[in-house]
Amino acid sequence: MLITPGDKYQVELTAERPVIDAITSSVTSGILYIGVDPAKSDESIKITVTLPNSALKSVQSSAAASIFIAPGTPACAGFSAKELFISSNSAVDLYADSITVDNLTVAGTGASTIEVQGSIGSAIITATGSANVSLAKVKGPVQVNGVGASDIFVEADPAFGERMIITGTGLGASHVRHAGGECDLSKLSSAIKCEQVAARTFAIKPVVWTRDIDINYASTCEGRSRGTYL
Repeated sequence: MLITPGDKYQVELTAERPVIDAITSSVTSGILYIGVDPAKSDESIKITVTLPNSALKSVQSSAAASIFIAPGTPACAGFSAKELFISSNSAVDLYADSITVDNLTVAGTGASTIEVQGSIGSAIITATGSANVSLAKVKGPVQVNGVGASDIFVEADPAFGERMIITGTGLGASHVRHAGGECDLSKLSSAIKCEQVAARTFAIKPVVWTRDIDINYASTCEGRSRGTYL
């Protein structure tokens, strides 16, 4: 799934007819729900959701999926929000590029991978199981809760490095790495590490469309706009 900023609300779907017929969607209280009933296909499934750059408030997935939140273009600036909530509880790969957000909340469970880069004022991160969460260009405080074998990486914005202080808890074999800033983690297990490392290179991820599916159960992904129907 590709989520992209634009000047209007729009959902585009390209797939084989049996998959199109299996896709479900609805809008309730400003939340767009996209789900799929049992279906099988050998072809690519392309879902593109377009909405104004100030309207994205949350992205949540409860099933295995690849989700890409696109940067802006010369014609339309990237997504910007005071509050943004990103959540996954399955084998989800979610990448967000060039987002501007004052307060970001990320919750990753299972085998999910979440990467967000842009301009992040402050963040709350919960990572459980074998989840991997990475944030880049953080300006302020970060609260973390790492459980299990989770891996958390936070990169400070170089201009605000002294303001990025990581606090919170870690349990089990969770690992917290940070580039810049400080880490003051309450360790509940001797296996937990809070390690200063070099900054990573965050490459822009190419959009990878889902294909060769054989779904035998229904699942749903949802996204919230600012009270506007998608």
